Parts: sequence; C-alpha cells; structure tokens
Amino acid sequence: MLSALTLIALNERERNIYLQDTFEGMPKLSDKDVDIHGVPYSKLWEQEREFLSVSLGDGPVFC
Repeated sequence: MLSALTLIALNERERNIYLQDTFEGMPKLSDKDVDIHGVPYSKLWEQEREFLSVSLGDGPVFC
C-alpha cells in the first residue's frame, strides 16, 4: 500500500498495482521464487530465518 501512496504522491497514475491479502498466509516458496541473480529465495529464507521472525510469547511468528 505504501508503494501505491508513493506513486499517487508522485502523480504517477499510469501503472497497474497488484496487492495481495496475506491474512491467511503466504504460499510456500517455489522454484520460480528467485532474486534478480537467480538465487532461490528459499536459500535466503534459511539464511535469514531468525532475523525474519518475531516471538509473540507462544513461539516464533514468521514475517
């Protein structure tokens, strides 16, 4: 949503924006999920898992 508001503030109104509802969770990573260098995000996820999670007292919640 922040991206959409930024584009509006910059008077950029010719782009299509696709937003996702993640209240039910994100889909699992697949082989198609890679960065601009072709590195799978699953590899990044495993390297940064502790950094990308927060604890709410009942166990980790992954962002």
